[in-house]
Amino acid sequence: MNTIEELKKLKELLDAGILTQEEFDQKKKEILNNESSVSQNTTTTQAVLNQEDHPTSSTDDVETNKYKKFSFDNKTIKIILAIVVIIVGCVFGYNEIGKSTLKKNLTNGSFSKVDDSITLHLSFDDDTIKYYSSYTLYYKSYTYTFCTYTYKVTGPHTIEITDADYSSYVGSYTVSTDGDEITITPSIINSDSSCTFY
Repeated sequence: MNTIEELKKLKELLDAGILTQEEFDQKKKEILNNESSVSQNTTTTQAVLNQEDHPTSSTDDVETNKYKKFSFDNKTIKIILAIVVIIVGCVFGYNEIGKSTLKKNLTNGSFSKVDDSITLHLSFDDDTIKYYSSYTLYYKSYTYTFCTYTYKVTGPHTIEITDADYSSYVGSYTVSTDGDEITITPSIINSDSSCTFY
């Protein structure tokens, strides 16, 4: 017998005078309480059945928590990107300033050295290096050009010779300047490991 039928029977008994109003109210309360407890048991049973149909393991929870630890919000991502941009900008800026400084030192310098009464010179303009000698013979000055090079500055301490009178000198060179002194490694005038002019 369901709850509605039980309540109808109780009402009939009340109307017939078999039950008093107090007895009717008490029985009605018992029936409704039983219905409520049955309903709760049904809900609990359903929840248990659902859990059996779709089990969750602690491994899934561990995996989920692992990914939560390493998840980033938009603000964090923006900060990381900003730091990366600043670092790249600094590296690029350092490289460009270094290249500009080297170019300035090369084009503004006058580099030479004396070798057996002959003065050897290296002169730089925007894209050309000239290696030549000057000497005086019988009170007359002479110059002789050994080689010309086409170059470009590729880093704060490097140049690349892209063309030369002698193809063996084409390549990359390390340049260090200290005031009026320049050292090029390897040498661009002979087969030595480096050459230094003042």
